Amino acid sequence: MNKSRLRWIPAIAVPAIVIAGAVAVPQMANADAKLPAKSALGIVSLAQKSAGTSFSGTVTETANLGLPDISSSAFGGGGSGSSASDTLSQLTGSHTAKVFVSGESQSRVQLISNLQETDVIRNGQTLWTYDSKTNAVTHVTLPSESSLPRHATPQSGATTSPTAGAMPTPADIASQVLSNVKKYTTVSTTDNAKVAGRTAYGITLTPKDSSTLVGHVTLDVDSATGVPLRAVITAKGQKAAALSVAFSKIDFSTPSASTFAFTPPKGAKVKNVTVPTHDSSRAVHPGVETQSGAASSAEKKAKAEALEAKYEPSVIGSGWSTIVGLTLSPATAKQTEGTGDGSSSKLLDEVLTPVSGGRVLQTSLVSVFITDSGRAYVGAVSAKTLEAAVASQK
Repeated sequence: MNKSRLRWIPAIAVPAIVIAGAVAVPQMANADAKLPAKSALGIVSLAQKSAGTSFSGTVTETANLGLPDISSSAFGGGGSGSSASDTLSQLTGSHTAKVFVSGESQSRVQLISNLQETDVIRNGQTLWTYDSKTNAVTHVTLPSESSLPRHATPQSGATTSPTAGAMPTPADIASQVLSNVKKYTTVSTTDNAKVAGRTAYGITLTPKDSSTLVGHVTLDVDSATGVPLRAVITAKGQKAAALSVAFSKIDFSTPSASTFAFTPPKGAKVKNVTVPTHDSSRAVHPGVETQSGAASSAEKKAKAEALEAKYEPSVIGSGWSTIVGLTLSPATAKQTEGTGDGSSSKLLDEVLTPVSGGRVLQTSLVSVFITDSGRAYVGAVSAKTLEAAVASQK
């Protein structure tokens, strides 16, 4: 899991920040497709070369992580992700989104649920989120690659996922599981398939790490473009898929430029966020207000560096058992403590279990540990393994 990706997802889009990377699972079907033979690593290479491919399509997700279905519950799931209930709702039930991608810097994801619409639009260094339910808009200014923080390099994947922060695509999952594939993973071919009317090569990735909750990941990769069309994740010890995402329709023509244009609707509440650059004197953590005044440049820089250090992600372990830790924003911390307002705090009370030093969420595929000090840790390991790993860092 990529720590820089977690760091720069706008705080307003991920209140339950540690669960934002999860997706879901449609049925595996379709007859085998006849294709020229290709080795497992050859299919991996084909998928890795597909970055920057333009397309539009419909993505369907279904989650089965052992959580209650809250996608249409009284807690108010199914919104923009601006509350914990909205984020958690993406981990239960089924969801459909329209996805538009042009190269590596333009994308639009439209999630429609219960007559409301959520949009996440990236156009170069500008990112917009829109929630029709609340008429709330967030405008995020992204840094150029040359000004990214030292821990958010292009090589790390921080800038190459155009749909980061929205409902993930099969490519988002593939980019995570294919990194350092030889070191941590056994790769084998599976039956070819037809997905969304396209012929696809199939591969299965099995972790070498015995401590991860991930049993295996199956990817179906478009035979012509290399774009992952379907990703299915199965938890260890289970037969049914726990997590997956797939295209039901896809078109590889380049979407119109107007698709990525956005003007806030009349009366919308707009929040502006600027992602910090490597210049720590301007570093600001999304969701945290800074004080203005006549402080000297040295004082401002010292305060900025302290804030930067506070919100610096930490990484424990490697490979499939990697654990990522980060400090929650004040608003998110209140929700996880049960002291926030509205349905989000009530929902978190339902799904989090009190333990020594904090509260945990255990699913079949991922665990989350939120400490009393307001720091969150997430990993594809058991809750006990997660707690022990965090305790070993003290």
